[in-house]
Amino acid sequence: MPCLYIYIWCLLGVFIIGFFNFIVSFSLSLFLAMRSRSIPFREFILVNQAIFARFKKHPQTFFFPPKNAKKEFL
Repeated sequence: MPCLYIYIWCLLGVFIIGFFNFIVSFSLSLFLAMRSRSIPFREFILVNQAIFARFKKHPQTFFFPPKNAKKEFL
């Protein structure tokens, strides 16, 4: 029977791959959206800094919707 640390390394590896997949996908979609609106690259850096600052202060808002959000149906 394999040791427990092998399973821990496997789970850690899957988590790291998922994290980098999320970061790359988000970055590429944001870059494409800003490029389609002809926004200069220096503003792209400012937007990334603002997003990172928001993530540091309120990380839960990136994963869960706000409780007072208005529900819209299609």
